[in-house]
This record gives sequence, C-alpha cells and structure tokens, in this order.
Amino acid sequence: MIPEISIVIPAYKAVPFIGHLLSQIYAQDFDKNFECIVVDDCSPDDTPGAFRKAAESCPLHIDLKYIRNEVNRGPSFTRNEGIRAATGKYILMFDCDDEITPDCLSVIWNIAGKYGFPDMVVGSIICESPKVGQSDFAEKGLPDYVSTHEEAKALVIDVWSIPQTPDNKLIKRELFDSHPDIYFREDVRMAEDMCWTFYLAKAVNTLALSKKPTYVYKLVPTGLTQTNDLKLYSKSYTIIMDDVLKHIDDPCRDGQLRLVKRFYKAWVYFHHRFNCRYERMIRRAGGHISWEERKPMLEGIWRVYTRRRYPLNYLKRHFPKVFGALKTK
Repeated sequence: MIPEISIVIPAYKAVPFIGHLLSQIYAQDFDKNFECIVVDDCSPDDTPGAFRKAAESCPLHIDLKYIRNEVNRGPSFTRNEGIRAATGKYILMFDCDDEITPDCLSVIWNIAGKYGFPDMVVGSIICESPKVGQSDFAEKGLPDYVSTHEEAKALVIDVWSIPQTPDNKLIKRELFDSHPDIYFREDVRMAEDMCWTFYLAKAVNTLALSKKPTYVYKLVPTGLTQTNDLKLYSKSYTIIMDDVLKHIDDPCRDGQLRLVKRFYKAWVYFHHRFNCRYERMIRRAGGHISWEERKPMLEGIWRVYTRRRYPLNYLKRHFPKVFGALKTK
C-alpha cells in the first residue's frame, strides 16, 4: 500500500538527537500509513548504532528506512537521497535535532484534506533559541488557502511570511518529478534552502497554511548552520547568486528581486568577512611573499570591504555574464 506521507530526515552526528525525534514520530496520533526515511550523511560518530537502538521500538504501522551515504556529501545531497527513496504521496522533511508535537502529522494532513489536497501545506513553526527567540506565522494575517499560482508564488517567495526552511512543509511527491529544479542543489552546502525556496515558488500552484504550531526549530552548537567556515559560506552564496539571477521570471518579479537582494546582502557579508580573514593571512605571510606580490592582493581586498553601501555596479562587476538577465526582462 502506498503511504500517504514520506518523512525524510537528514542526519549527521545525530547520536544525541535521532532517538528523541523518532520516539516523537512513533507517538503521532496519525491514523494513516506513512514511512520514515533517515539518511545518514556518513556521520563519524555512532549514528547507525543510535538508529538501530531507536528502531527496535518502531511500531509496525510505520515503514522505517535507513540510508547511509558512503562519503559525506552535505545536506542537499542527503535530502535528495531521501526524496528519491520516498514512495509516499507527500514529502515531509524534518531536521534530526528538532522536535514535533504529538499531533504534527494529523494537523497538517487534516488541513490538506480540508482544501482538496493542495500542492503544499506549510506547518507553523516555533523557533526556540537563546539567540532567535520564538516565532510563528499564526498572527501574520496570512490566508488559510490560496488557489492560484501567482498567489502561492508570492507567499512562498516572501521569506518574511513563510520560513524558507524545508522543515514542516508537506509537499506533493509528484512536484519533484514534474519540476526537477526543486531538488536541492548538491553543489551548495550552506544556505541551500534559500535557493530551494526560489525554485519551489515557481512550482507551487495551490497552498494551504496550518496556523497551529506543530514543529519546534532548534539551533544547536554542533549544527551545520553554526559553522565558522566563512569560505564555505562565501562559495555557497556566490553559487546561489549566479544561479537565481538567470531565472527571474513573471509573475511576482518584484518578490524575486527582493529575495535576490536578501541573497546579495548575505553574500556581501560573508564575502567581506572571508576577505578580512584572507587579508590577515596575507599579512602574516610577509616573510614568504614579497611586498610587490602582497600589495595588489591587499589593495583589491581593501576595495571590497571598505565600500560601505556596496552599490549595484559592484554586483555587475562580479557577475557580468548573468546580470544581463535583469535588464532583458
């Protein structure tokens, strides 16, 4: 029997978390068939052992699966592996270090049934962290349901209305077959959900919102989003900028440009921070690199991060081949 929902959980160094999340999935009051796919991104710890231990108490009505990457491939590839392995009518993604309420699946599924099983149902999220606080969109005045592509695209692309994270979004499996662009870009290892949101908005025609919070998003010190690898951030945002500028279209062109502006600010921030660090490395190499060799490098870096406003001409110079896409529309 085809499951109604396929839960996809990417896992990396998940020993402290995976058992707790799986126990919450086991305790769901959802009365339909569903499967749960855990994809281990070649964790160096005993994540396989933690999964095996948690799997011992899995109820019979849940089809629990485990996939392990042969090498570490990053969150995009790991999520895609879970999506490709999914057999359910809908995909629902969780992070292994987050939590869900006992009625998470039933609340989202009931919303889907109420509106004729739309392309996507977005579940409300509570974000608990000493740095972030708590937030959900229950009081933002958003509609419960939209039935046109333009309305759905405008909502998805507006990251201030709907979180850009893939977590707690119930998405029709067939969308991934008809729109391959909504698979995660596997050459982007940071901020992959920003690029994913951009393309997801182009694919969704009908969308419903669940105003009841059913998911708790946590920021943990060991999470990938907490990395200090500034070079990785800079590379990822550069790839995202290069990609999305080529694919801005109608409708909701203004919303896409606002999202590009968000990408741009993030790219400049991480590019700036990385270049500051790079400058210090160059200066420390004074005994191995002559001043004549260091001077042009330092001058170039100084021009980058002393520009206070980073005007659009700066973006044009860095992306001359793709920036023309904005002019021709």
